Amino acid sequence: MVQGPLAAYSLVLFGISIATWFFGFETRKTFKGGIFWNGWRLIASSLLLLGANQVVVAYEAVYGFSDLSAAVAESFVAAGALMLLAGFYLFYKAWNPRALRAGG
Repeated sequence: MVQGPLAAYSLVLFGISIATWFFGFETRKTFKGGIFWNGWRLIASSLLLLGANQVVVAYEAVYGFSDLSAAVAESFVAAGALMLLAGFYLFYKAWNPRALRAGG
């Protein structure tokens, strides 16, 4: 069963993900070679994985739901979330390296 509104909504969210990635990518370039470079590299890249999830959701809306497509979609979300978390951790570690060593 084709669910047009869900497919359209997923494609809009994909577009928002790409726009956010572009912003993150441009922000990352401002930190090139600096202490925030690695954190922003992961943050910007994670947005591509989160956007790929929306492509899978749009595919499911048009062609139907399957366990495989659901597993692929959830894998994109999990990988994107872990990459985003790692980027935030590196960003925080670069911003405040003493807080991590002091335990709080």
